[in-house]
Amino acid sequence: MLKITRTPDEVLVNVSTERRPLIYLDQCALYEFAKQNALGRRFEDFFKTQGELLLSSINMFEMGQLQGASLQRAKTFLDEVIGFGWVPIEFDCTLVIERELAGRFSPSPAICERLLKDTCATSGEPTMSKLLDTAKHSHEEKAMFDYAKAELGRQINELRSDYLKEPSILARKYPDIPRTPYTKTLSVAALVFRLVVERARGGGHFQWSLNDAEDFTHAITGLAHADVVVLDGKWADRVRGLAPAVVFSCGQLSEFLDWCEGFTSDASGK
Repeated sequence: MLKITRTPDEVLVNVSTERRPLIYLDQCALYEFAKQNALGRRFEDFFKTQGELLLSSINMFEMGQLQGASLQRAKTFLDEVIGFGWVPIEFDCTLVIERELAGRFSPSPAICERLLKDTCATSGEPTMSKLLDTAKHSHEEKAMFDYAKAELGRQINELRSDYLKEPSILARKYPDIPRTPYTKTLSVAALVFRLVVERARGGGHFQWSLNDAEDFTHAITGLAHADVVVLDGKWADRVRGLAPAVVFSCGQLSEFLDWCEGFTSDASGK
């Protein structure tokens, strides 16, 4: 939840998680809830009194690629449904891991300060919709995301190749890490990396693609810091059970809403 106080000399921003559950949504779920259909109206009714949405710059970039009526629906959703009920988070889990290991817990190590600054720098309310036009036309950010996806793919394929030659390296590179405040994100990242590398062979084998890079990026910080996560179907199946966050797929939005409507703060365990 964002609260902003502007004075002639400064802008004071307070970020807090006043309402639970904390929710992270993949693009497919954001697009669906932005529609004025039964699922969208149901999400809106729930979100009036409960929940806060974790949003990253990759969410903004992907929504910024929408056009016409779809883009307008996304803006309306962010302004009128989400409003102030969101928290800007880092999509790059390595930044969050570094902050946690260094003991930087206030504000939360998952907070994306750049996204927060961009949202609050202009006049008006601190809603996300005003960033979509910039994201849509930002060639620099597109190049950055494309490079990051390609680089992640290179690293994953290199790790998979090494693993196929010597399976024992996996336990050395990605051991089980106890979940503590200092390793909240690292413990999840290690499990997700381990899963991806192990799936280079065997019954769960899959070929790594650029689209997997996006789903991988969506998964880690969300799994580490949200109460509930909605991901692409294949990735939901892959990462379910790796972290305390409850995981639904984009094909389970009705079940996701059932869970949200029955949520109590005692159930989160966070």
